[in-house]
Amino acid sequence: MPTFTYQAKRGPADVIEGTIEAPSQEEVVARLLRDGLVPVTILIKPGDFDGASTKTRRVRVSNKERRMFTRQLASLLRAKLELVPAVAVLRDQSSSRAMRLLLEDLERQMREGNSLSDAVARHPRVFSTLFLSGIKAGEAAGKLDDILMKLVEFDDQQVQLESRFTSALAYPLVLMVVGLGCLGFFIGVVVPRMAGLFEQLGGALPWPTRLLLALSGGLAHYWMWWLLGAIGTGFIIRRLSRVPAVITATELVLKRVPLTRDILEARQVGRFTRTLQLLLHSGLPVFQAMDVARPTMNSALMDARMREAEDLVKRGESIANSLRAAKCFPTLVTHMVAVGESAGTLVEVLDELASYYERFLDETLRMLTALLEPIMIMVMGALVGFCVLAMVLPIFQMTQLAH
Repeated sequence: MPTFTYQAKRGPADVIEGTIEAPSQEEVVARLLRDGLVPVTILIKPGDFDGASTKTRRVRVSNKERRMFTRQLASLLRAKLELVPAVAVLRDQSSSRAMRLLLEDLERQMREGNSLSDAVARHPRVFSTLFLSGIKAGEAAGKLDDILMKLVEFDDQQVQLESRFTSALAYPLVLMVVGLGCLGFFIGVVVPRMAGLFEQLGGALPWPTRLLLALSGGLAHYWMWWLLGAIGTGFIIRRLSRVPAVITATELVLKRVPLTRDILEARQVGRFTRTLQLLLHSGLPVFQAMDVARPTMNSALMDARMREAEDLVKRGESIANSLRAAKCFPTLVTHMVAVGESAGTLVEVLDELASYYERFLDETLRMLTALLEPIMIMVMGALVGFCVLAMVLPIFQMTQLAH
């Protein structure tokens, strides 16, 4: 029997949290109401699924396959095909063994009387909390096909934004790696062969040449220590990147730099407003929608602030006042959310905010790419020029002495 975690209100201020073992979410709601509690959020506990085989629970499906399944299922449901036969059709046509295992389990669970959300909840590695919450809301509202298409559109938008962010950094990183590789070859292979020529020429060498020869000698004699130092530094950085205090401190530093601050802010606001818009459109309660949308920002600093905002909403504050008090987002966001709440058009306002910040992020990344390319070319050109100058200067010096 699955275990559900819940938040419920007793009176206007008291919020109670706990867990209940029950066959379904409806049974949890009934028990809470019998105990005089008003349910706020009810979520199935991930990984606690009775009777799930180890093989099925460990199935791994790619994000692309999951999006394809969601899109095809929505199309079949819009074609008036029943849910279980639709899943069976997708299972039969799937060429992926992992996907067939997943769909077989979903079909088996629904034939045993469970809902699609209960079956999906058995696979937290494949389906996110956002996906599960959307499915539950779609089942409750009787518009599962519409919610599935919204989830696909949301996934596609996030993939496009992430690909733009990655492509913005790809070219400068490739240029840096290639440039450093060429410099390493020059210093490690070319410079040692030129060192003998410089010794034959005699005389005092210019300081750029001495510096380059010292660097080449250090790289040749102590390359093992350089390699171990690079590996150790990478290991330390990786471990530190998982420490919450370090993550928060790094984010605070980045938020003080104008360009990175704008990128982080646009990314976080865009993801949160887009997710919240999707969940509220699905009919999810605002408490649960904010709780599900919070992790999508991937920010330890914003996570703490959003928890504070959620507590204020549970105490009866409006969403706009809660976000403003917790200092979560810019003034533009809180003002527009306040307008949407007062006019009853919060979903439309959130959609407009998400679109605005997504466009802003795209334009900023394009500008960043346009700036990074010439900067990287100038830096690598300066390094290569320095190395060439260090090699040529002794020859010029000896030529002048000969004259």
